[in-house]
Amino acid sequence: MKELHLQFVADAEGLIEGLFNALEQLRLRRGEGRKRRQLTGQIFRQVHTLKGSAAAAEVDSIARVAHEFENVLDRVRLGRIVIDDAVLDVFEDAAHAISENLAATNRNQTAAIAVDLLPRLRQIAKSAFRDEAA
Repeated sequence: MKELHLQFVADAEGLIEGLFNALEQLRLRRGEGRKRRQLTGQIFRQVHTLKGSAAAAEVDSIARVAHEFENVLDRVRLGRIVIDDAVLDVFEDAAHAISENLAATNRNQTAAIAVDLLPRLRQIAKSAFRDEAA
């Protein structure tokens, strides 16, 4: 593997671990306004970093999931999407997809994106715009 690719894998592993921890905390503390905002910001930064690093390392499968995940997180940060169980489930599915794609990349295998994940993320992001128009 190229040096950039190896560095990406090493960095991404730590980011993903932090992502799962933050998502767990968000599920537990989503009703606490200030803590929810802090956790959402932390998750956004982790996903943003994963997206940029994956793009630089040419790991398109991770960059694509992270991009759609980041779009939803941005709307959550702006208060346009309410964090409920369905949104948290999609967040966890996205984190798992990123983790699985990283593991495949680390084994020099082609990573696959869950067929329904990207449309689910896009649908949640679009719902924020429909709510604004109402």
